[in-house]
Order: sequence, then C-alpha cells, then structure tokens
Amino acid sequence: MDRILLTGSTGFIGSNLARHWNRNHELWHILRKSSLTNDRLADIALKNVIFWEDLVAGKLKISAIPSFSACYHFAVAGNAYKKQDMDELIDGNITRLIKLMDFCKVVGVGKFVHMSSWSEYGSHGDKMLTEELPLRPDYLYGASKAAGYILARAYAREIGLPFSILRFFSLFGFYDKPTNLIPSMMKAILLNLDIKLTPGEQVRDFLYMDDLLKLFDTIQLRRDLPSKVYNVCSGRPVSVKQLAQKLLEVSDGNPTLFHWGAKPYRDNEAMYIVGDPTLLKMDTGWEASTDMETALFNTFKWYEMNPEWLEN
Repeated sequence: MDRILLTGSTGFIGSNLARHWNRNHELWHILRKSSLTNDRLADIALKNVIFWEDLVAGKLKISAIPSFSACYHFAVAGNAYKKQDMDELIDGNITRLIKLMDFCKVVGVGKFVHMSSWSEYGSHGDKMLTEELPLRPDYLYGASKAAGYILARAYAREIGLPFSILRFFSLFGFYDKPTNLIPSMMKAILLNLDIKLTPGEQVRDFLYMDDLLKLFDTIQLRRDLPSKVYNVCSGRPVSVKQLAQKLLEVSDGNPTLFHWGAKPYRDNEAMYIVGDPTLLKMDTGWEASTDMETALFNTFKWYEMNPEWLEN
C-alpha cells in the first residue's frame, strides 16, 4: 500500500481516482475548506485532509506530515470557458502549483505528477498534436496552464523534484459536470429535452475515464516515471456529430432532440484537437483500449442509474 497525496479530489478526475484507489492506498487530500461540501466523494470517508488555505499561509505543522510515494496534482482554476478570471487563473494554476512543489520537496515526495491540458497547445490546424509542438494557447485558461508548466518545469529541476506532466484531452465518464458536452447530450436523451448544438464539425480526441484510471495504476507502479510531458489521449479523431450519432445508437435516443447548428461556434473555436499518444505508450506501455460504443454505453447507463448527477 502506497501513501499518495492528491489535490483536486472533489473534481471530475480526482474523485474518480480517489474512489478507485481508496481501498488499495493510503490517500491524503489537499482541498479547499469550501470543497468539503462537494457530493462527488460523499461515499468516501476523507481521513487525511490538508487545507490549501493552511498550506499557502504556511500554517502546517510539517513534522506531523509523512512522506509520500507520489503527489498527483489535479486541482485547477478557471477551466470553465465562461469563467476566466485572471487573478483566479494566476493563483490557482501558477502560485498554488509552486507552493505545492515546495511542500512536496520539504515533506518528501517520490514523484510529482501534474495534470495539464491540450489547451496549452492551442490550435495547430489539422495537425495531430505532439509533445514537441510549440505552445500557443487560444484562451486564458490554456495560457495560465502553459505559464505554470514552464515555470514549474524549471523550478522542479532547481529543487530536484521528479516532475512529470500529463496533458489530458477530452475526458468523459462518471461524475462529470452536467453542462459538459457528453453529459448534456445524455441528459437530453434521458429527460426527452431539446438541446441546442453547434454544427458539430469539431474533431476531438475522446478518452474514457476507465482507461485513464488504468494509466494511473501503471504510473503508480513505476518508481522511475521520466520527467517528461505526455499526451494522455486515444489518438482517434471523432467529430462531435459522429460522437452524438454513436451515443444515440447505444442509448436508443431520439435524434430529433439534437438541434445541430442552433448554436454558433465559440470565438477562435479549435476545429481539430487530436493528440498523439505514442510517447506515453513507448514509456509506459499504456494505450486507450475501450471502444467508443462501449464507453458511451457504460457512461449512459451510469447516468441513467444516477440521474441526480445530471441536475444543474
């Protein structure tokens, strides 16, 4: 059993991983005090909690905190497209990251795994995104993540902290926000509601949460994960409209509920975001293995059994 430090445990990714590892590892959580009311982990007893407010203010009694085999940093700020507050982005995605790295260096952490996003790359036309491409984010969130990555990578080298970066693409699965694309489509089907959509020509790289959890198992077993940037993705391009068609097929949904072209694309909409997972596969042996139909069916059935997670 490993002792592992998690941030963002009440978020979409963090809560799935916390539930996945809760019985097999000793988990410690760094959370905001306000996040304790989050329902994503209502079925898990959070035994070891450190508050961000105390960490940032330097109020922690370090001698009472053990060392950890790894820290997985999932906490982010401003990833909602309509919520791009500059102060929050800098504090959440840069300042707290550096504070966390200092903390991990002091208490002793075997490896630091930092969650990042494809949004750091921005749009590169119809190119498959590789780790060598220049970062030119189109939105403030991606810019703040890119700035945090550049600073943290250099700082990790300076303080001698093993530091790996995972750039996630379009994840979906249980406990997602009901306003995100796939849950909103599922909500429309389950509740027989009309949904306004863009023309749906955007091409994305969708990754099922169960495949991601298998990657975390693989990473945790490795004590020598290289300090590199990795794309975490399937490498399979699927348009939003193709995704919707597959969902309608596996759910036996009513296609007339989906109103294509009723919404405009976002300003600077990236039309092709597909990652190349080759480097991650070479270094860890992992690759996405669940076919889209199975992943969508499993996710749809979960929301059907847990309709409260589709409430706004």
